[in-house]
Amino acid sequence: MWEKSIGKDLLTVSSRAQIYAAAGQKEEAKKIIDQFTEEDIVNMNDHRNLALIYSELGDNDTAFNYLDRAFNQKDISLTSIKVDPKFDVLRADARFDSYIKRMNFPE
Repeated sequence: MWEKSIGKDLLTVSSRAQIYAAAGQKEEAKKIIDQFTEEDIVNMNDHRNLALIYSELGDNDTAFNYLDRAFNQKDISLTSIKVDPKFDVLRADARFDSYIKRMNFPE
């Protein structure tokens, strides 16, 4: 299990949570993310991955909250959001289309 002493490996830990969530091991993913403090989240600065985790957990409100944070930080990893299959879970949510429009992708 993850311990706070990992520090710089928070990105690895959040990636592990995303893999668990995508694999249907939602309780394992929740155990990991429940340990994150707001300071951890700021330090890890991977709001896109957190959005993916929460989308796989079925919490679209929190997922879009993290996408907003990534967008506001001009996170370069969002450039693939329109085609990245990891975001398929969110595509059925009307907010996703609005989000894509907000990103001003070319047609």
